[in-house]
Amino acid sequence: MSQLPGTLEETEGLIAEARMLAGPQLLKGFSLADIADRHWGKLVDILRRLKRAGLDAIAEAPIDLLHDAEDALRACADAGLPVRCLSLQSPIAGDGRSSWLVHLRDLVQKFPDLDTVNPLSREQSIAVPTTGYEDVRAVALARLVLPSVRNIQVDWAQYGPKLAQVALTFGANDLDRVSTSDDASLGKRRTSVEDVRRNIAAAGFTPVERVLTA
Repeated sequence: MSQLPGTLEETEGLIAEARMLAGPQLLKGFSLADIADRHWGKLVDILRRLKRAGLDAIAEAPIDLLHDAEDALRACADAGLPVRCLSLQSPIAGDGRSSWLVHLRDLVQKFPDLDTVNPLSREQSIAVPTTGYEDVRAVALARLVLPSVRNIQVDWAQYGPKLAQVALTFGANDLDRVSTSDDASLGKRRTSVEDVRRNIAAAGFTPVERVLTA
């Protein structure tokens, strides 16, 4: 689940329906920033309601979109809803990436259960696009600065097979948003799982499907 409905009640209903379909599988969804921006009430109370509706985890927390990331992550911890990934929504130029990684390190030290970080922005700047060198450098720095973080993630749909494949050799070990569709209308980057496996193997690694646990 990624799109957040318009009201809290609609969100609870969507979660309850998804919970029935998911069965025993872990159910994760939504951006923590989107939930906080709705101002439905005290954040920890809202998160507790989502958990009671059947949600097991928050899909991601884009740190740059949260007014107070530490408070928001504390609310998740208090509600018993783990955050699956710390991410960056908007691109950061120059040395700003290093400062962001230091901020992430501080958060990970305070919340040691956080095990996945995506150091590359979900959005890309049209005016000042990053280079492949800058992107893999960010991945390598994340691996060095965040040694306790198990997964350094790269968005396959956003950055494509070439960057993702090279990023594996610079410290990444998790590929997100891998489509199972071969529909050409979705674009060249939306390739099948088998193509992803081939790219991982070609980089010298063994592809393993991610298994999520509560």
